[in-house]
Amino acid sequence: MFAKKKVFTLNPLSSSPKPVPLNWKLNGMNPAYITSLGYQSGIYYLTTAQQGLFTIDTRGKTTHHIADLFQANKLNSNNLNTLFLSNEHVLWLGSDRGI
Repeated sequence: MFAKKKVFTLNPLSSSPKPVPLNWKLNGMNPAYITSLGYQSGIYYLTTAQQGLFTIDTRGKTTHHIADLFQANKLNSNNLNTLFLSNEHVLWLGSDRGI
């Protein structure tokens, strides 16, 4: 859940949102472009419109993943709409070009 200048996670078993620490170095990412947020095994995943995927570990180390149609195992678009983290630790991304 996103609010003005803050990001929160919601646990279905809890009644109140938990703020996400935003002291991350986001390498020029515009927070207004965040489309979804996921967390699994100590890593936050942020999908964005126009800026690809950002991963942030518990120490605050940020990795930026962007589209490159000429490289195997790269994103096919930087316009990411949603994400899904499976129980098998597979990250699925939905973009303007499909999954």
